[in-house]
Amino acid sequence: MIDKYWAMYEQIVLEKYYYWHYKIRSERISRLIKGFIAICTCGGIAAWFTFSQWQIVWAIVIGLSQVIGAIDYLFPYTRQINTINFYLPDLNLLINRIDHVWDRVNSAVEISLTNDEISNKILEFSNEQIILEAKFIGDTYFPRNKEVAKKAEKDRNKYMNQRYYREFTDGNTIKEGNSYE
Repeated sequence: MIDKYWAMYEQIVLEKYYYWHYKIRSERISRLIKGFIAICTCGGIAAWFTFSQWQIVWAIVIGLSQVIGAIDYLFPYTRQINTINFYLPDLNLLINRIDHVWDRVNSAVEISLTNDEISNKILEFSNEQIILEAKFIGDTYFPRNKEVAKKAEKDRNKYMNQRYYREFTDGNTIKEGNSYE
């Protein structure tokens, strides 16, 4: 039962880092689009002033960049950023509670939990995670991203290694000096 609890703990921490890196990726996309809009607008105005013969082209460039800026909130990455900003703090609180209970799950002394109590905690925390996802993630679409998943797994392993100096269920082994392979 301890291994089942540990696996749940690892999975929720992995989810935290996945959404964190997804947020960073979405923010990068947002900045790129906003930078592109700024360059198009400024460049269009400068070109309009410099090359008076193509005024309609520069007007279209400026107009399109402004339309893209005006509907920016409709792009999926904007919704993803907002969703993650609300989701992560509550997910972090859940992870703190899971971490606190882990000390009792993994304890060899009389304060340790029985298998039934561990099973109940797994159910409680899993249900809480489902409720958080329904409340904050809802129908927001997050396409799976392999690069984000790799970064999340690396950060999850680092987090678990720094806290517990333990082998991971995904096959990574821990070496001395808080590193892993």
